[in-house]
Amino acid sequence: MENNLKIEFFELGKIDESLFTRVVVVCRYGQKFVYVRQKGRESWEIPGGKIELNETWQSAARRELFEETGAKEFKLEPICGYKISKPALLLFAEIEVFGQKPDSEIEEVGFFNEPPKNLTYADSHTKMFEKVKKFKKLQ
Repeated sequence: MENNLKIEFFELGKIDESLFTRVVVVCRYGQKFVYVRQKGRESWEIPGGKIELNETWQSAARRELFEETGAKEFKLEPICGYKISKPALLLFAEIEVFGQKPDSEIEEVGFFNEPPKNLTYADSHTKMFEKVKKFKKLQ
């Protein structure tokens, strides 16, 4: 699905956080990484989505994690900014408690030791995963 879009990472604070348009949250539950699969797709994605009008990146990340995975209790940590077409924020979440996932575009939540082979956005999501893994020194 992805056409090797160029992704550029940058340190937090390099741009005003009000310019962020999206959040992507690499998640872990126990020792497994959490990915989601949209309805009608066979491929997996890192949870995330658009920051809505008048929404902070914090509230967008919380909302997206709940809507896409059902996560109710988690710790969020910003890792870095990134840009594919517009500035966005890459985060890490350690999920502690899941609740009932609301009905959404997400059909399935999966738990993996490493990123699944069939990623919707293979190039950018692999780079995002590696960035978080290195930053957090995850095994």
